[in-house]
Amino acid sequence: MLFFSTSLNAQNVELSFNPSSVTIDPGDTTTLSVLGENFTGVTGFSGTITWDPSTLNYLGVPPLTINLSGLTLNETMVASGILIFGWFDFGAGVMLDNMTPVFEVQFEGASSGMTTVQFSEMPAPTTIVQGITEYTPVSTGSLVTVTGTPPPPPPPGSNFAYDCDDFTDVAFYSSFDTVATGEQACLSIAVCNFNQITSFGFTLDFDEALLQFDSVTNFNLPQLSASNFGTTLADSGYVTVGWFEEMGNGVDIVDTSTIFDICFTAIGAGGSMDSLFINGEKTAFEAADTSLMQVPVESGPGYVVITGDTGPAVTLFATNETINAGGNVCVDIKCKNFVDMISMGFTMEWEEAIIDYDTILDPNNFFYGTIGGSTNTSAPLVDTGALTVTWLAQGNVPVTLMDSTTLFQVCYDAVGMPNEMSPVQFTSSLVSIDASQDDGMGMPVAVPLATVDGSVTIDPDSNPDGFVFNLSDTTGCEGDTVTIYYIATGFTNVATMAFQINWDTSQLSWIGIHSIILPPIFSPNT
Repeated sequence: MLFFSTSLNAQNVELSFNPSSVTIDPGDTTTLSVLGENFTGVTGFSGTITWDPSTLNYLGVPPLTINLSGLTLNETMVASGILIFGWFDFGAGVMLDNMTPVFEVQFEGASSGMTTVQFSEMPAPTTIVQGITEYTPVSTGSLVTVTGTPPPPPPPGSNFAYDCDDFTDVAFYSSFDTVATGEQACLSIAVCNFNQITSFGFTLDFDEALLQFDSVTNFNLPQLSASNFGTTLADSGYVTVGWFEEMGNGVDIVDTSTIFDICFTAIGAGGSMDSLFINGEKTAFEAADTSLMQVPVESGPGYVVITGDTGPAVTLFATNETINAGGNVCVDIKCKNFVDMISMGFTMEWEEAIIDYDTILDPNNFFYGTIGGSTNTSAPLVDTGALTVTWLAQGNVPVTLMDSTTLFQVCYDAVGMPNEMSPVQFTSSLVSIDASQDDGMGMPVAVPLATVDGSVTIDPDSNPDGFVFNLSDTTGCEGDTVTIYYIATGFTNVATMAFQINWDTSQLSWIGIHSIILPPIFSPNT
């Protein structure tokens, strides 16, 4: 029996984390690989991974690093430093080469300290099943040391606290900004070691109580646009990004180049500061190159220093909406830090050639219930793309509303073409942007009113009433004959039409029109 037991243990799976030790700074990320030795004929693998949550923040398990199909994760206790996992194979079992990562776990340094990331017996024991034998594997953890403090402000003339000497792997890092409460801060996201990269993804993590997400802009990477960003969790402090180079050729970016900017309105009190972390909190932090294999990634946080008022800014923000051509949509006007408010006023403007004013809705009786207010939506005004809003608390009784309460909705008809976008802006053109708050002694006092614009985009895949011409794209070399197709959508019961075709005569020489499917009465004037 003793010999049999020794022989079986020699073949048992042994688990370890790689690297066995690592040192990072607060805000930096690290990826720990779960390695298996003698991982042969394994039909079941489950257990618990633990760490000190005051030292490390759990970011996630990147899906592309999982080499066990069907691995499940219970992440409900990660805030307490507990991750439970489970996997079972109904076949003959799985074999992985020695030291092959079974999966990877990503963490972010939270605060200075030391912790061991390790397998645990509680609350779910860590076990391996080989054939019909179940046992507790031998395992070793990884010692993670979080040391130092976030980087100091950069030297004068720079708005980055990092440069590429700080990184050895593909890195994404943020700039910093200093603004007053109610002002806009835009942080640039730059890269290092971005060579032959075909895809990446990560989460931009910030404190929504201090920063109100505004927009992403200044795109400097092929095929990167606003459509690559997920903003549905922006009110909770998360914006996600996922990018893929469609041809698979990979992209090279010069070190320290900015690939996009993310803009916020500072709504926190003067004297506060918020960091912008790049991590895997909501979307896995990962990148791949032309080999279609994942490459190691690093990040460096940015930050916004808020100066000025000692109280958080009262903030209004308009939502971003998408609508089918010819349809109707309502833009919500919401609030934050709407505390003890007495009055406010502002103008709203939009592109009347793209969206046509329909009506104002008041779902929470902001204007017409116990609270008094008015809007000017007269035809001469809204026909030029503007309306005014004035509001006064009834009886000067201060009003407090929960964050993200919808004050009212402005509804529009889409009259523009697919892919057109109209901003929905707060301005002072007719009624100035201002607000007042109760001073605690029954008197109104002027306070800053921060605003975040919204938008209405007409879905590029929708068609308005009537028909639309789309021009095809083509590529050719000098001397080639190329054809541009005019493709009509919704071409029904059309009696007449006329249009003009323009091109750059220094680049293209006219040859003629062919493949006309319209009746002969169609007569191009060439």
